[in-house]
Amino acid sequence: MIEQVITILSKATELPIKPHFTGEIENCIIYTTSCGDDGAVARHRLELRLITSTYAEAEEYKKTILSTLITTGDDSLTDDILSCTLNGGGSLYDGGTKTYHTLMYFDVITRSVKYEQ
Repeated sequence: MIEQVITILSKATELPIKPHFTGEIENCIIYTTSCGDDGAVARHRLELRLITSTYAEAEEYKKTILSTLITTGDDSLTDDILSCTLNGGGSLYDGGTKTYHTLMYFDVITRSVKYEQ
């Protein structure tokens, strides 16, 4: 699932996308995931931290991310990602690095990895 999301986000934003943390001061997306799978569907928690040098950039990238990932109605994101919804977030400014951090928490429903046809 995460590989598909990274590919989609990378094409839409053209930003570096890194797991867990970054050692660079640059515009990028940091992500973490967790998953629960009941055998029918898998529920993933995708946490994105968008790091930008200006608030205006943060707002533009946020719009792009939301319009790219959020699914509506019966539309799925991919064959395996059945739905993706925003379930929280926020923003903050890091004075040490002079960067804006936009947090977005997504609930992603996929086909179960335990399911075998």
